[in-house]
Amino acid sequence: MHITRYDKGSKSARLMLAGLGQLHIDGDIDVYSLPQHKLQEAFTLKKTFAWGGIYGASTSIKDIETTFSKGIAQTLTGQGGEHSKSGKS
Repeated sequence: MHITRYDKGSKSARLMLAGLGQLHIDGDIDVYSLPQHKLQEAFTLKKTFAWGGIYGASTSIKDIETTFSKGIAQTLTGQGGEHSKSGKS
């Protein structure tokens, strides 16, 4: 996995207005079979959080990291839908 974007945003900006101080985590995920080291799956996953108010200010990058990890697991098990797949090799 390669993290291509990691932005903690600003809690105070999110408190003021939704859309400000957004949190972002983007990554390119490659899944290989071993021992051949053959690429089986490749996809990009992007998570953004832009809510405002108290909820926005109380949400941290750690919360989005958890959501990002769940997104990877859902994609690998066929339950995801928020990614851009490069396809199997």
